[in-house]
Amino acid sequence: MSQTATLILTHGQIHTLDRANPLAEAVAIADGKIVATGSHDRIMSFAAEGTQIVDLKGHTVIPGLNDSHLHLIRGGLNYNLELRWEGVPSLADALRMLKDQADRTPSPQWVRVVGGWSEFQFAERRMPTLEELNEAAPDTPVFVLHLYDRALLNRAALKAVGYSKETPDPAGGEIVRDSHGNPTGMLIAKPNAMILYATLAKGPKLPLDLQVNSTRQFMRELNRLGLTSAIDAGEMLVFSAADFEDFLQPRPDLPQGMEDELERVVRHLVEHRWPFRLHATYDESISRMLDVFEKVNRDIPFNGLHWFFDHAETITERNIERVKALGGGIAVQHRMAFQGEYFVDRYGKEAVKHTPPVAKMLALDVPVGLGTDATRVASYNPWTALYWLVSGRTVGGMAMYDDANRLPRDVALELWTAGSAWFSSEQGKKGRLAAGQLADLVVLSKDYFSVAEEEIKGIESVLTVVDGKVVYAAGHFSPLAPPPIPVLPEWSPVVKVPGHYRSAPPATAKIGAMVQMHQCCGSCGVHGHQHDIARKSSIPVSDEQAFWGVLGCSCFAF
Repeated sequence: MSQTATLILTHGQIHTLDRANPLAEAVAIADGKIVATGSHDRIMSFAAEGTQIVDLKGHTVIPGLNDSHLHLIRGGLNYNLELRWEGVPSLADALRMLKDQADRTPSPQWVRVVGGWSEFQFAERRMPTLEELNEAAPDTPVFVLHLYDRALLNRAALKAVGYSKETPDPAGGEIVRDSHGNPTGMLIAKPNAMILYATLAKGPKLPLDLQVNSTRQFMRELNRLGLTSAIDAGEMLVFSAADFEDFLQPRPDLPQGMEDELERVVRHLVEHRWPFRLHATYDESISRMLDVFEKVNRDIPFNGLHWFFDHAETITERNIERVKALGGGIAVQHRMAFQGEYFVDRYGKEAVKHTPPVAKMLALDVPVGLGTDATRVASYNPWTALYWLVSGRTVGGMAMYDDANRLPRDVALELWTAGSAWFSSEQGKKGRLAAGQLADLVVLSKDYFSVAEEEIKGIESVLTVVDGKVVYAAGHFSPLAPPPIPVLPEWSPVVKVPGHYRSAPPATAKIGAMVQMHQCCGSCGVHGHQHDIARKSSIPVSDEQAFWGVLGCSCFAF
């Protein structure tokens, strides 16, 4: 007797990423797992009284996306405090959003713009000036973080953090000053971002109950974009070296003696068979770290121990081979989509063509997973990352990669699903829509496989299923949506700008359902502005415990 399905999705274009059955019309789900995929007639044989049947009406379905490097916990705790500029097409719009939020923000709270944007996405192709921040928010503290390299504070924020003529520059950072020695509001990271993060930490925090609300809002936003799981990049740091991706500064040299310190840590991890990860941007740093790993491996074989590098933008073919020989993987993020212009300025157009060399990693059969490194630098939007991999362009439209380093759409998608599963040791458990794997899947607003490359950036979910349960629904599927979560506090930026910028609501969305509910797909409150000029120009512009579990954790992220 066949298993009875609790949920059936049918009449869709279901891309399973299961090589034995790559395309299906329907999928049956029970007990949080895939029962079967196939034709409508075959899958309906799993239906019984009480089975929920959803007509996909031809929509494209993919496995749930899995971010292998996301600061989910940190991002969630702060999400309701942050005004997001991801995808905003013009600086004029960004400043209007900031002014509106400053007018709504009560004292002593700040307006924070923390990551996920680049000046090259704006029609104006520039950053805001300090004068513009002061004009937009004369009385409310404003903190704007730009990538890894700088932060802009208005006068009210300088006063709030207490930076004055007498404040010394901290180690590894610069407080930019005018001719009289007074801070201007510009903070520069040299060589790392500690000055930026330490300053941000001076701002007010949400109480615990509102941090919970903020985290749930962030998770709902990730579900809206098709994320069904993530590996938290982890705050459980046991070793740190100053290899930091700020392409406005020269490559930092790791300190002498780094190898001895790292060796002690790695020996301990390998002896106890603890999986580990190490963040490294530059090949020079990776080479020295691999020297340590190979030395330890000669005494205590890694022998299948799960470990990997994060980032690895400039890794060479030789070091990719060394990673493979030690059984490691490489978790790649779309940071170059936001910093590509700066990389070209420092290292040249030829060097950027294979930074990072994702196609070469795949050719050498090294495990590769995709992620974002959100939220302080890059955007958490996986479709921005998929656009970057497929088109080879930055969010500002600059072409970086030649044909040899751009990925076919199906390959890029697989790295965001089955590829990322390797990094939490869940290969074979999720990432494909195959019998026995977790029932994590996404119904898309557009067909990822056929839309123009530029349209990939605008794809979102209209139905997200995690562990066999609907966690997000919009448009035609709105009746299936879980109860909305009111945004708290009421002045939160998320009330009016719920997450990543949306150029227009889906045609079938119920616009009247907007208000303060984060699961909307409608207007974010700024679309009354004249965005069309910039958009059309040639300038590139439920079960909470199960839910937490599916989203992953940092238990192996040392």
